[in-house]
Amino acid sequence: MARPGPDSTLDEVRAKLIAAGTELLRERGVDLGLAEVPLADAITKAGVTRSTAYRSLAHDELAPQAVLHRALVDNLLTRYTQGDGRDDIQADISAELARHTGVLEHGDIRERTRAMRAIIRVGANRSYVGAIDSPERSILTAMYGALRSSADDSDWRRDSLSEGERSLNEMFSSLYEGLSTLFHHRLREPFTMDQFTAAAASLLEGMAMRHGFNDELRTVERPTGPEGSLESWTLFAIAFEAMFVGMFEPDDPHDPFADLTRY
Repeated sequence: MARPGPDSTLDEVRAKLIAAGTELLRERGVDLGLAEVPLADAITKAGVTRSTAYRSLAHDELAPQAVLHRALVDNLLTRYTQGDGRDDIQADISAELARHTGVLEHGDIRERTRAMRAIIRVGANRSYVGAIDSPERSILTAMYGALRSSADDSDWRRDSLSEGERSLNEMFSSLYEGLSTLFHHRLREPFTMDQFTAAAASLLEGMAMRHGFNDELRTVERPTGPEGSLESWTLFAIAFEAMFVGMFEPDDPHDPFADLTRY
């Protein structure tokens, strides 16, 4: 077994253990859960010594095995809420915004509304694809289900998943705030941005969990393109648009910048 070299730190050993544990979790199936990733197996896969592994996972209250499992959950949450998925969504939205720059600057309300609807479609479609393709999502969904049946409020997984929810909320809140500001919209009373974000995330997770099992979760062709051409919408994108209309309104209802209820 390889021993840490002179330039290897405990943080680096810990990172190797987390990477090895994540790979084992994926290999062995999300239905088996964290119990199927014992520390001994992660040590072997990471190629580090047992003594160094234990030192890298030292904690005042938790055993090294629990520390590793908590680190795995934190890693999955970070990858899911702050990783490639977020970057993909932002890239697609930025590209769509670039296509509509002229309309946003010089177009009329109908054109600006079409641009708003296009950005919702692109961003929501990408969010849905990212959710169903994410291995992290599948693992986390299983953990949410397990915790729902547990009466132990002190379970460290509950705290980790709650922190993940907060991180997810912060990420999407910034996207939704940018969208509403760009198109001069505000939340209807008594709704808050946190409530809208929680509703959107719950809708996305629920649909993504059923993907592959419910034949109705497919794309729908809508005449939302240039000159009424057909475009593909996921059911999540359609529901997201309806939810946005229900919870947001134009800053100036008498002279709106864009109005999804009319155009």
